[in-house]
Amino acid sequence: MRWIVNSLAIGAWMTLVLYGARAIGAEEALDLDKVAEPKAESKSALTKVKEKISLMGRYDFNFEMSNLEETTRGGDFKNYHQFLFAKVKAHEKVGLLAEFITQKFYEITITPLPRLEIRLGKILVPFGASDQYHKYYGGVQGDPSAGLLLPVVWGEYGISVGSNLFKSDTFKLDGEVYTVKGFGGTVGTQLETTSPASGPQMALGLRLGFTLFGKAKVWGSFYWDQWKGDRDLFLWGGDLLLDYGLAKPPVVKDLRLRAAFARADVNGDNTIGYYYKYGDYIELAWGGLRQYWTPFVRFGTYIDSSVTVTNKDRHTWTIGSHVIPYGPLSITVEYLWNLEEANEIKNDLLRIQATPFERGAPRAPIDAGPSVDAGAAALSFAESVEPIRQSISDGAIP
Repeated sequence: MRWIVNSLAIGAWMTLVLYGARAIGAEEALDLDKVAEPKAESKSALTKVKEKISLMGRYDFNFEMSNLEETTRGGDFKNYHQFLFAKVKAHEKVGLLAEFITQKFYEITITPLPRLEIRLGKILVPFGASDQYHKYYGGVQGDPSAGLLLPVVWGEYGISVGSNLFKSDTFKLDGEVYTVKGFGGTVGTQLETTSPASGPQMALGLRLGFTLFGKAKVWGSFYWDQWKGDRDLFLWGGDLLLDYGLAKPPVVKDLRLRAAFARADVNGDNTIGYYYKYGDYIELAWGGLRQYWTPFVRFGTYIDSSVTVTNKDRHTWTIGSHVIPYGPLSITVEYLWNLEEANEIKNDLLRIQATPFERGAPRAPIDAGPSVDAGAAALSFAESVEPIRQSISDGAIP
């Protein structure tokens, strides 16, 4: 009886996926400059400056089935994202970006100079690609609460200073230095780099971003922490994005390539000694019909510890597609093959995920009270926070 119920559920989901194909953008895109703004305005009684709030959400509903090749296959409904982002522009040089439901992060943004930005609070740690807040090192998100190599959404208390170091028509160089609360651990155990920071000392970090022709982007990330006494943790990695339209030939111009790696070199205690943790992935997507659907394939490797080989060490293949049957709805269908290095686990997975989002065409304004310009508020799908930050620092949202 269970397999009949599961089959009916899959059939219902696939009907939604295959029915209709109207869309207005790529799955990661979010451009607040395109959100229409009604005429309503208000001013702060304190600063006499026009205030605006934009709301952006990331929510999903998932149906998953594992062990499809087995008679003991199982199905389940799950939720991975419950994010509500709010961006406040209270002054031409001061803003706030925060996630309110799970309270993953909040950033007070100060731009004292046109090319200088200071972020403080529980900031998104500047490690990895700046146009994604998810960490996919290892090829999968991992535990929705913790992550795999790094937290899925990595927010820690600290401060960062970023600047555009060079900019021309073809090339741009950005840099960001920061200090955040560091990791902590206990004697005789390996460091968990997915756990919230609990160390007594502050970590130091640097991220450099290179952009060529606006389509090719490379990030180099470095993080150093003395996680226990004088025991060092050196975390470093690189991210690459070759976006749609970089090359002009047919078919090729509609390909997007992402690749990344990260490695944590850990000086453990006298019991464990030195070891490293590692994750990478490469993803290729075809967006020739991305206003309707976007197929993709991803491969990733994860090494939990160089000391021993366990079933936590694995390779993962993912094949899937993003389909948008209606403007405010995105559906992702993907199948994951998890190949453990030792003691293979039958945990291959079929996932069907529904996510509401907004791309450019705004919903009705949210009445947020007399002190807020609700005309700029729109509920949106946000896979990237960099456009949000950029619209603050560039003054795109007055």
